[in-house]
Amino acid sequence: MVSSTVDSKRHWQFVIRPNRSLTRRQLQLVFMGIATFCLGIGSVFAVLGMWPVLPFAGAEVMVVGIGFYLSAMGGREQPAGQSAFHRSFHQTSKPAFRNPSSHKSRCF
Repeated sequence: MVSSTVDSKRHWQFVIRPNRSLTRRQLQLVFMGIATFCLGIGSVFAVLGMWPVLPFAGAEVMVVGIGFYLSAMGGREQPAGQSAFHRSFHQTSKPAFRNPSSHKSRCF
C-alpha cells in the first residue's frame, strides 16, 4: 500500500507498506490444509511400501511453513511513524524545459 502526504512547507512524504490479504488465522488454516494434503499423500505412499517419500513430504511441509512464517513476519504492521520504506523530501527545484525552437526536430 502506498500513501503520500504534503505538509504546509510542501514537504512530501511517501510511505510504502506490504498489503497482506490473509489474517494470521487464515494463514494457519491454509498451512494446515497444505500440510494435511502433502503428509496424507506421503502416508499413502509409505503404506504402499514406498517409505522414502514420507521424509521428503515432511521436509516439503517444513519449507512451506518456514516460508509462510517469514512472509507473515515481514508483513507485520509497523508502529506509528515507522514504515518498511520511508522517503521524505521537499520541492527545491523545478524542472527546466528547453525551448523547442532551439533545436531541429528529426521527425520532419
